[in-house]
Amino acid sequence: MGIGKTQIGAEVLACGSENVISNDIMIDQNIFVMRIISMNVTFYKTVIPIAYFEELGKGLPRKQSVMIERWPGTNGKTTGLDLIGPEGRKAVLNALIKIRQYLLE
Repeated sequence: MGIGKTQIGAEVLACGSENVISNDIMIDQNIFVMRIISMNVTFYKTVIPIAYFEELGKGLPRKQSVMIERWPGTNGKTTGLDLIGPEGRKAVLNALIKIRQYLLE
C-alpha cells in the first residue's frame, strides 16, 4: 500500500465513532475527507450506518460493512486533482462547493 489507504479508513471509522460516543448521536454518520499531498487533492466520502456501530460494540462486524468512496478514483501517490493547473484548482473548488451545498440541505 504505502499511500495511506489503511490510515484513511481507520481515521474515518474513528471519526464516526467519536461522533456517536461523545455526542450521543445515534444516526448514520456522513463523513467527508479531503486529503492533500503536495499539490494533489483527493476526496473521500462514506456513510457509516448506526447498525455498524451497534454490531461493532459486540465484536468484529460480520453483517454490516462500510464502503469509502474516493474521488478521483485512480489510486497512487501522485494521483488526484493537481492544484498546479487551473483545471485542477477549479475541480477542487467545485467539489468543495458541492460538499457545502450537501451539508446545508
